[in-house]
Amino acid sequence: MTASRRQRMADFINRTKAALDKHRDGAGHAASNSDHVRVSVEDDMASLGCRTTSEVNMRDAFTSLIADHFRQRPEQFLADLEKLHSSRRAATHAEDDETGIQQVANYYSDFSALAIKLPLHTGTNFIWRVQTPVVSDNPTFERASILYLLCAKYARMAAKANRSSLTGLKQAASFFQLSAGCAHHIEKHFASQLQPLAALDETLTKRYLDMIHNLMLAQAQECVWQKAAYDGLKDKLVAQLAQQAAEYYFLSLEQAQTLTTPPPTLIHYLSAKYQQFNAVAQLRMSLAAVSARSFGEEVARLQLAQDAASKSLSHAKAAGANIMKPVDALAKHITESLTRAEKDNNLIYLAAVPETGPLTAVPAISMVKAAKPDCVSKSTAGLFERLQPFVVRNVIDTYLDRRRRCILENEVKPLQHQLASLQSTLVKMGLPGKFMAIEQPDGLPASLCNHCDEFRRDGGLTALKRQSSQVQALMQANKGLLEQIDDVIDEENIEDQRLRAYYGSARWEREVSADFFSEQRGSLLRYRGLLDQAAASDQLVNDKLTAWMPQLEKLSLSVAELARMIPPARVTHDPRVVQCVEALKRLWLEWEAVQAERKAVLNEAICLSEQTSDDAFEAAALNRATVLQENNADALTPKDFEHSMQEFLQPYNERAAQLCESQANDDNLLSRFEELEQNLQHALNSTDAQDSPRGRALQELSQTWEKYQELRVNLDEGRKFYNDLHRALNRLGDEVQGLVEERMQEAIGARETIEHDEAAAAAAAAAQSSTTNSGTQRNKRSTWAPSDGIKFGRS
Repeated sequence: MTASRRQRMADFINRTKAALDKHRDGAGHAASNSDHVRVSVEDDMASLGCRTTSEVNMRDAFTSLIADHFRQRPEQFLADLEKLHSSRRAATHAEDDETGIQQVANYYSDFSALAIKLPLHTGTNFIWRVQTPVVSDNPTFERASILYLLCAKYARMAAKANRSSLTGLKQAASFFQLSAGCAHHIEKHFASQLQPLAALDETLTKRYLDMIHNLMLAQAQECVWQKAAYDGLKDKLVAQLAQQAAEYYFLSLEQAQTLTTPPPTLIHYLSAKYQQFNAVAQLRMSLAAVSARSFGEEVARLQLAQDAASKSLSHAKAAGANIMKPVDALAKHITESLTRAEKDNNLIYLAAVPETGPLTAVPAISMVKAAKPDCVSKSTAGLFERLQPFVVRNVIDTYLDRRRRCILENEVKPLQHQLASLQSTLVKMGLPGKFMAIEQPDGLPASLCNHCDEFRRDGGLTALKRQSSQVQALMQANKGLLEQIDDVIDEENIEDQRLRAYYGSARWEREVSADFFSEQRGSLLRYRGLLDQAAASDQLVNDKLTAWMPQLEKLSLSVAELARMIPPARVTHDPRVVQCVEALKRLWLEWEAVQAERKAVLNEAICLSEQTSDDAFEAAALNRATVLQENNADALTPKDFEHSMQEFLQPYNERAAQLCESQANDDNLLSRFEELEQNLQHALNSTDAQDSPRGRALQELSQTWEKYQELRVNLDEGRKFYNDLHRALNRLGDEVQGLVEERMQEAIGARETIEHDEAAAAAAAAAQSSTTNSGTQRNKRSTWAPSDGIKFGRS
């Protein structure tokens, strides 16, 4: 190559770089707005419109919530609530500057410290406005809304940055990446929980947030490309950076086109930007081709650049004059460069120009990523530190319920079965009445006197009847609550079917009510089955009470009255009988000691199952929650605590094996009773002394006492069962009510969307009809009829 040719090439490359620098520095000022994403009037970068909100008195809103749902004194959190209230007010009135960003970030951290401990529905409405007010009592909605506000603040700060300096470019790129990080965090952690609000607020849907995420990354990448051009980096590298910016803009464009009402200006803006950076990438690759002496490729690249610039220019006109200005300059420069390159190639180089299709695609290089703001990673330390997370409170309740059932199944019921089985066998033997009648032929034995006194102190038969009535009342209350929940779901289902029939399944796209509430209906079915089983058990207990009522009335009598009712027995001094009676009495005392010990263990197990707290598990659950929150777990779930529950329940699951030893002892004790009872019976037969009426009467009183204790336990168990069931049904009712409210809001949004679409379709049809009618009228005026005659010229 001659020196003059090398100089011409160097001059051409310098002129092209200067033109690109002019295109870069002369980026225009678009002035069009869309509903939520707008192209800033200050620069050619897109920024976000801020959401507005209504004031919420945080102290009043959450004081009753803490008292009702957390079982903690709200007074200890008043200072925290005051701080939260001030923080929210500052954030919602923040300016678009670094101080404002810090205020918004501070409130997000403060509220997160409380929100991660709140239930799904707080009863406190948060109102945020995009176009129309959106109302929700879900704390996730408040967190997402404030983080979206922070996302907008970062985008607006980036768009206002002075990108004519390297410092300004770095600052803008950093802000855009932080804005992308906010949008990505909302999309990843909050959007799925806010799906019921999608019809009312599209800015919190996955597709919208993904669009924002890619748009912010595109603009951050554009800043990196601009800096690379300032620094004079190699053409191929600058082309790769530009290609990545184009790809980010394309991803954002794809998402924007899927929106329910895509803003036209934004679509044109993204399309123009996508094609603009495609053109820039090809232009830079053409310079790289010149440096590599690939003159045919240079022409082909410039042809691709011209095509992309032409497409960008067509969209830039709709996006605004200030967007169009740099694109127009770029298109003119590419046209000039292509004309010059084709001329030089035809006259000097005569290189074959390859087809544009097989050209190697420009490999994209991304130099940006979504950056997570510090406030997202951690909540404010010390704020609401003593407040137990609501999910932990529920986990503790679940653990206590599972522990109760575990104790009942593995300890209480087996113990009760052992005691009842042994007692039933002894009753069949006629013990202790048989030996008591021989030991004390007249009067009332001391043990039975004590039993009668205790029966009267407990309230006797009247107390049993009152307990039975209370159990029946609790059963009816549970049935009523269950039917109320069922009615709420049925009413929602009827309304869903009505709207589906009215709008048609094609337009009424939300999930069918029967499928949506399938889990809750399954719970209702299970609870209804439990109630039916409990009703059958109650009937058995009532039948038992009715059957034993005459005998129980006898226990209400005085000792003297009972003594007169029991006939005396014949005194026997046969040594064999006396010896057997004494042995049976000693064994009976041993049995009573074993029985007392078993009942003590049983009562201890029942008391443990009824405890409403477990300090050890509570501490473990709170520690687990702290660890998860330190690891940035946005939403704690019961599954996070399953392993801890299994560890604490393991000892109770093992208690069933420990009862095998006591069962062996019972078998041994029963064998000894059977042997002694047979010996006593043989001795009585040999002395012609059969079972006396007194023995049978004493046995009946003893058996009545045992039946009284059994009835008391049965009724107490029924009362506890219905109380536990009532709490479970209340929780289910709250859950159903919250879901129904969400469905109502979703239905309102769906109806508004359908009605909006219908109105738009009607307007379009009316416009089409008007156009058609106008054309018909013109056709009618231009159609000749014989009655018109023939006219010449202007006559």
